[in-house]
Parts: sequence; C-alpha cells; structure tokens
Amino acid sequence: MNIASRCAGFITKNAGGKLAGALPDPDLHAAFAAAGEAIAAAYESRDTASAVRDIMALADRANQYIDSHKPWALAKQAGTAAEIQSVCTQGLNLFRVLMIYLQPVLPDMAAKARRFFRESSWTWASAAAPLLGTAISPYEPLATRLDPKAVAALVAHDAADGAAAPASVPAAAPGAAPARLPARLPARLPARLPARLRRGSRRGSRRGSRRGSRRGSRRGAGGGFRRRAGGVDFHRRLPAHRPSAARVVNAQFVEGADKLLKLRVDLGELGQRDIFAGIRAAYDPAALIGRLIVVVANLAPEKCASACRRA
Repeated sequence: MNIASRCAGFITKNAGGKLAGALPDPDLHAAFAAAGEAIAAAYESRDTASAVRDIMALADRANQYIDSHKPWALAKQAGTAAEIQSVCTQGLNLFRVLMIYLQPVLPDMAAKARRFFRESSWTWASAAAPLLGTAISPYEPLATRLDPKAVAALVAHDAADGAAAPASVPAAAPGAAPARLPARLPARLPARLPARLRRGSRRGSRRGSRRGSRRGSRRGAGGGFRRRAGGVDFHRRLPAHRPSAARVVNAQFVEGADKLLKLRVDLGELGQRDIFAGIRAAYDPAALIGRLIVVVANLAPEKCASACRRA
C-alpha cells in the first residue's frame, strides 16, 4: 500500500492528477505481468501461501524502484516535473499489478484500489496492459496502521476483564483426570460451528447411544477418533485431542481409494507417523511434501485403507 501513497501525491500535485503517457521502464512492468502465470497457478492449486510470497517479492522490487529514483528528492529540483510524473506512473502501475494479483484474497482492498484508478473492473489479463495517460482519483489510505496506544488499551481492557471475571473452572491438580463436559449440551450451538456439529447436538440424544452400541464391539473403548454419533459422546471427546504441527515427509495416492492421500508426517519429538486425508481431489501429493500441517496426534492406532493410521 505504501507504493501508492509514495507516488499518488506527486501525480495529484505536480501532474494534475494524470498519469504519464509512457512507462520509463516497460521491461520491469513486463516482468511483473509475466509473474502472473505462476501466481495464478498457485491460486488454482490452492497454494495461497506461495502466491502471496511471490506477490510480496514483486512488492519488494516495486519499492526498490521507488527508492532508487526518489521522486521526493526530484521534487526539490527545478524542471523535474515530467520525470517525477514518469517515475510515479511507473510505481503506480506496478502497484496496480500487485492489487490485481491480490484481488482473490483481498477483494475489498482491491476494489478501493480499482476506484482509485477509476476503473470499473479488473480481470487477470488487466495486469498485462499498463494504465497510461488517464486521470486518477485523490489517494485515500487503503488500510490504517495499528496504533500502539490503541493496541495497548485493548490489551489492558482485556486484562481487566479477565481479572474481574470469576474463576468458573478450577485448575486441575497434576495427574488428575480431565474434567468432563456436562451431560446435556445447549440446544443451539454457535452458528460458526460446522453444520455436522450443529446437527449432532440435536440428534445425539436419539442416535448417539444406538450408534455407539453398534460400533463399540468393533472398535473397543479406546478406538480412534471419528464423528461417530455426532452427539454428546463426540463433544466429550474433543478436549482430549490436541492438535500438533507436523511436516509432510512423503505423500502418495492410495490404491483403490479415489478420495484419500496417504501422508507420512514428522511430528518432531513424537516421531513420524502415517495419516490418511480425504484431500486427493484438491492436492497433488508432490506439492504437499515439505509443507506444515495441523495433525491430531494422540489418537489410538486404527486400520484404514489396508494400513494403520496413528493420527
């Protein structure tokens, strides 16, 4: 965002709010446009992190361009109005490309940037054609910086609320069994919970005991973690399973399973384990190797897809 803020004022004050008719460094703009293919591929493969990293690398190059040409220093010299307009036109067009690439993840901010350029819409191909010789609107900040004083006030307010709130759950003694949830769950769970959990709270009383009795003989009391009845028993088990970060060591297709991938993950001190994930339609196995994922690691071993999973 600071790319636009560093350039827009000079266009408004020194060039009547109009961009130059040509770019001083068209090759740099072409390089930004060429990067769109790899960024689009990352988005399509749901690798948003890689897409954003590539966009941020381009943003660094744009800032380097502005820093090297220093329009604020040129403004102190006589007869440099055309050069300032040219440099800032280049910077704003680089910013425009970045916002087109960020539109899938920052749509509201991209819409503000589009209005700044007085454009009605953007497509991915819009990044290849620079905006030249047109008027722009006065720049308005797309985002505001966090005020340290405001953050400190929020933290202090939360701390005061925490100190005033009564302690509803006493601290557990070392070695004590974890507290159990109440036998009755609220009839209406928060709307942000997955639909299957909300359905489970309504159906648990009718179906929980029936499904549990059918599956208990096959799985035993210490079986792995499944949705099972989706009712009270399911919710009671949630606090016992804690997520851990794991790095994918290997990923492969599962023969005979059209939805599963078999992942070998490294859990650090817990060692390596095999897990199965129903993500075959969304991810290429090779793209997962080396990535960090969240794993529920303290599950009992369970037979799955002709192998044993332990997370």
